[in-house]
Amino acid sequence: MVSGVSSLGGFNCPYCRYYNAHDERTCRRCERRLPPPGLAPLLTALGGVDLWATKALAATSIVVFALQLAASGKLGFGALALSVPPPVVIRFGGIWGALGWSEPYRLLAACFVHFSVLHIAMNMLALAELGRAGEKLIGGTRFVVAYVVTGVAGFAVSGFWYGDNPLFFTAGASGAIFGLDGMLVGDRMARRDPVWKDMLVRTIVHSVIFYLALRTNQAAHMGGLAAGLVLGFLFAREARPWKRDGLFGVLAGASALAIVASLALPHLSPAIASEPRPGLGGPRRGAPRAPAAPVDEGDEGDEGDEGGR
Repeated sequence: MVSGVSSLGGFNCPYCRYYNAHDERTCRRCERRLPPPGLAPLLTALGGVDLWATKALAATSIVVFALQLAASGKLGFGALALSVPPPVVIRFGGIWGALGWSEPYRLLAACFVHFSVLHIAMNMLALAELGRAGEKLIGGTRFVVAYVVTGVAGFAVSGFWYGDNPLFFTAGASGAIFGLDGMLVGDRMARRDPVWKDMLVRTIVHSVIFYLALRTNQAAHMGGLAAGLVLGFLFAREARPWKRDGLFGVLAGASALAIVASLALPHLSPAIASEPRPGLGGPRRGAPRAPAAPVDEGDEGDEGDEGGR
C-alpha cells in the first residue's frame, strides 16, 4: 500500500505503520497521537517508505566520486575501468597504511570514497538491492546507523588485520554492503528461519569469489558482515521498536553529521601535503599491495589491494 489511507476506511499510523480505524485519535500500538487522515499519506512518505536512507547514502557516494573525478585532472585506466589517481583517493578519505589509526575519521570517510567508475557502480547496485529489503525491514534511521556502524567496523577489522603495513591501500562501501547483507542474515537467524544458513554461506562465498578474482579487502568484508549479523539479530529481537524511533532518529542525525565531518577532515590532513604514492617498494609476504596506478577496489594491480566489492 503506497498511501497511508486504506480502502477500508481506516489508515496506517505514519510512525509504526499499524492500521487504525478512521475515527481513532491515538494509535492503538505505538500510542502516539494520530494526524488527520488526510495528512497520513504525506507523513508516511516523509517517514521513509520511499527508501530515503538508501537514496541519501547512494547520493553521498556519487557526489563524493564526482568530486574525486573533478579533482583528478588526468584520469587513468585501471585493470577494469576508468579510475582515480591514488593521491586523490587519499585526499578524499581513502586509507593508506596506518592512516586509519592516526586519522580515525577515515574509517568512516573511506566508506564513501571509490577507486573507479566500475567500483562505485558495483557497490551502488548492491546498496540499491539491499536497501529495498533492509530499509523496509528496519526503517530509514536504523538503516543509516547500521550502514555507518558496519562500514566503520569493516575498516577497523581490516586495520587490525593488516596493521600499519605501508603497502595497505583501501577504500569503498563494500564493508558496509556486506554489513547490510549480514543484517538481513541476522534478522532471519533471530526469527529462527532456517534460510539464514543458506544466506550466510552465499554471502561468504561471494566474498571469497571477489577476493580470488579481484583481490578485495576480505577483512573489511568479514568485519562488516560480523557487525551486521549482530545488529540484524538485535533489531529483530527489539521489543516495541517504535518506542526507540526517537533515539534512532537522533543517532541517524549524529551519523549524518559524522559523515560530513569525516569527508571534510581528510582535506586538512598533513598526509596529502606531499601527494604520496602509496605502496612504493616490494610487497611483504602476506600483505596487500597498494596501487601505483589506480585500479578498481578489489582489483589487484601491479602494486595494489583495495578494500571493497
